[in-house]
Amino acid sequence: MHRTLSVGLLPAALAAFSIASAPDPANAGWYPGVAYVAGNGIDNIQNFKVLPDGAGGMFVVWQDSSATTGYDIWAARLNRYGDYLVYQPVCNDGGNQTFPDACIDPATGGLYIAWEDDRYGGTDIWALHMLSDGQVVGWNPGGQPVCSEAGNQGQAKIAPDGTGGAILAWEDLRSGLSVDIYALRVDSAGDPIWTPNGIPVCTSVKSQTNIEMVADGQGGAVLVWQDYRFTTTGPDIYGQLLDPNGYGLWTPGGTVISAEANAQLNPRLVADGAGGAIFTWEDYRYGNSYVFVQRVDFKGDAAWTPGGVLVTTYGYEGGSPSIATDGQGGAVIAYREESFYSSYGTDIVAAHILASGTADYLFDIWICSATGDQAFPSIAYAGADGWVVAWQDMRSGNWDVYAQRIGADGRQVWAPDGVPMLATTYPEQSVAVVAGNAGAALGAWLFENSPNDNDLYATRLNGDDGAWGHPEPTLLSAADTPSDQGGHVMLTWKASERDTRTMQEITHYTIWREAGVVAADSPELAAPGAFIDPATMVSDFTGTARRIVVSAAGATTWEYVATVPIRYATQYNFNTPTLSDSVGGDPADETYQVLSHAGTFLFWQSEVMNAHSVDNLAPAAPLMLSAQRVGNDVQLSWSPSGANENDLRDYAIYRAGAPGVTPEPSLLAGSAGQAGFLDVAPGAGPLYYIVTAVDVHENQSTPSNEAQILAPTGIGNTPSIPAALTLMPNAPNPFGASTRFRVGSPEAGMARAELYDVAGRRVWSGEIPLQAGWRDVVFDARDAHGQPLASGVYFYRIHLRGETRTHKMVIAR
Repeated sequence: MHRTLSVGLLPAALAAFSIASAPDPANAGWYPGVAYVAGNGIDNIQNFKVLPDGAGGMFVVWQDSSATTGYDIWAARLNRYGDYLVYQPVCNDGGNQTFPDACIDPATGGLYIAWEDDRYGGTDIWALHMLSDGQVVGWNPGGQPVCSEAGNQGQAKIAPDGTGGAILAWEDLRSGLSVDIYALRVDSAGDPIWTPNGIPVCTSVKSQTNIEMVADGQGGAVLVWQDYRFTTTGPDIYGQLLDPNGYGLWTPGGTVISAEANAQLNPRLVADGAGGAIFTWEDYRYGNSYVFVQRVDFKGDAAWTPGGVLVTTYGYEGGSPSIATDGQGGAVIAYREESFYSSYGTDIVAAHILASGTADYLFDIWICSATGDQAFPSIAYAGADGWVVAWQDMRSGNWDVYAQRIGADGRQVWAPDGVPMLATTYPEQSVAVVAGNAGAALGAWLFENSPNDNDLYATRLNGDDGAWGHPEPTLLSAADTPSDQGGHVMLTWKASERDTRTMQEITHYTIWREAGVVAADSPELAAPGAFIDPATMVSDFTGTARRIVVSAAGATTWEYVATVPIRYATQYNFNTPTLSDSVGGDPADETYQVLSHAGTFLFWQSEVMNAHSVDNLAPAAPLMLSAQRVGNDVQLSWSPSGANENDLRDYAIYRAGAPGVTPEPSLLAGSAGQAGFLDVAPGAGPLYYIVTAVDVHENQSTPSNEAQILAPTGIGNTPSIPAALTLMPNAPNPFGASTRFRVGSPEAGMARAELYDVAGRRVWSGEIPLQAGWRDVVFDARDAHGQPLASGVYFYRIHLRGETRTHKMVIAR
């Protein structure tokens, strides 16, 4: 995690930054804290929408008056570093294009965008499909009409259908009497699947307004709206589920979500993951404004308390709810609530309502209770990282925008009362937030230069502590270091955004390897000095260290690997040592993380990445292979190459009855730990041999030269008398019950044989009478007491007249 002594506002220079320049996609990045999205000091930016792009960045869609023909619709995509990947008009045709809505197309990662368009006089509904890179394929550039019926249509909402198309719903005045709700599903080319110009969702008396809509996950959509059909004291809340064919599955004209006394306003909803939805709204049934919530299942039945569950504290006004899923059939609602101390204004509160409809009272609900008013929250689900919340804040006496992250355990992660997204002497308002990677928050808001003159800004807040921009390094890759004998992986990371000659905030990076998970109640966690706080690690730190990261799953320990000094680069590489290499079926994956450090009090951590090292270098081929018959056997000898043999495991010997031997398993005659092999009784025909060297990572060299041995003639097959004491490798090797080795001597004598284990203990010895020539010795794998020897590596020696010869044997039972 990121440690800090204090949390302050953004750099003071930001309070006086220029507001007269147009956004420049080429001049990207969050520095000094924000990205300038739209506006140039004279335009009026309104009605924007933000969506996560699925890669740690976000899409922004907005209404822009920079053109002389009226309002247009624009879109941008910013990645997690504040770089523009897309920046372009969606529609800048004649007339006004206003009130955009957008949704992610899960089939392409792009956007469906809908808006209100008055190019032909009255307002119609238009839409466009844009790919993630900004391309428009299969649709008319600038969009195409979805509904152009008589009367006005507006306030469109859009949701994906899950098959590459989209569902749109809008307010419709085609009747000329009151505002109704219509909907239409279009395919991936924008062609209508339902009745052209839309099907009626609700045409009840009086008006239905303020639509919200989400995909139901089954190819349909759930809608909610304010409905005035039966009340003279204010609207009620109704909803409907449309199936993929456009049929309403709930009560015709809409199912009542709440029709209590007085007004119910500003409905919001989120899918419940089971074909239904969870709804929240402002409710005046008790006179003052409160927030209620209700879950309706796919059949249209209320699953919780009839009339809804009270979310706000009774007796304290609340409103402006924003809702996000909890991923488990419940929801988290962020809202404005009157402070317990009324002189302090309104606070931002969050409540977790479980799938059962009961409140999670372990949830840390007070998001911000700073002096002054806090209002209009926006909340987004961040998966395992919890939720991110943003709001407007008057603690400074001026509207600013602040944010907070709520962990999955319901506790606030960032500084108490939140951290600023932007705090200047200009008003900031209408903030909206989405979740980025690793608990980060990405938000956008309107920056008011003057009345009717808003610019649009965006920023990213780090998931660890809410620091602006991208202070953490980004691991780009972790992969085996090529062309080595293992033991290293190459880590490559994108530098911290603050690792620049201009800022000079980052002092060094540290590399860590995951060391395992410790139980939360382990005494190891309480041991003094067992773990280090990375915030204390200076750039010249040396030695060993471990750190610990505690989560709901337990405590993960990390071991320090290395420090990398800064060089103001955009990207870094480090050849990182591993603990083991990938062998056979064991990939030996290890988990790595890079931390960026700013002085001795701040650090930020990258996401983690797995990698394993591989020995990419096989040993070189054995040299000068020769073969000689010794009785019924064949004695092979060769010379090691000496290249890449520091991790040699053994030699593999291959035999065939015809020339052109290849290292195929079916031709394997045996293996030898040293440069020599006795092929016992291979047969009388002509034989051909090759030898390869094999390392501990199962890399095999190219073959040696091919050695030939002719069929025995009965003459000259007895080997010559050796000129010196000679000990040949045993065969088979490894072995279980017995093996055989050959001893040669230039003259008769009594040789002494000894066997030692790897600890240097002698476990067997014996006398071997020799004559001038060769003698085979059979060893039964027993010690001096006749007991079977354990599996393992042993060394056998022969001594005769001051000469000693040694070889290695392996017992494998």
